[in-house]
Amino acid sequence: MLEFRFSTLAVPQAARRLAKAAVAVLADSLKAPDVLHDFDLALTEACANAVRHAYPQGAPGPVEIVLRLLPGEAVEAIVADAGMGPPEDLARKVSPGPDDEGGRGLFIIRSLMDEASLRRGDSRTEVRMRKTVPAPLWSAGCCRTD
Repeated sequence: MLEFRFSTLAVPQAARRLAKAAVAVLADSLKAPDVLHDFDLALTEACANAVRHAYPQGAPGPVEIVLRLLPGEAVEAIVADAGMGPPEDLARKVSPGPDDEGGRGLFIIRSLMDEASLRRGDSRTEVRMRKTVPAPLWSAGCCRTD
């Protein structure tokens, strides 16, 4: 397993760059454009949730992505913040209604990934995601540590 950590302030432009940096690392290891697209969208949505819901307006805190590569098996990612997270009703919602103004981010993430969950603690909110990536979709020589 290889693990990469990325962090920045939870402001729109920085959070988008954070997601793009994680996807760029992933692109070095996979030859699967569809998987890269899914992670780009899912990580962007999770970072946008941190920007929108984690901290009081005008007082952003940190947002972090932990990316774990399990070559031949899966990719896991955690997007975490030290804020209050999304409102409880959005966190529990399985599917947004047509007139809802929010709540689509977690729905999109759950649709794109094989596994996705939201975990809230006293001082941390995490969006965890995992997608199975079969061996043929990994780049040759991927993830060598020598």
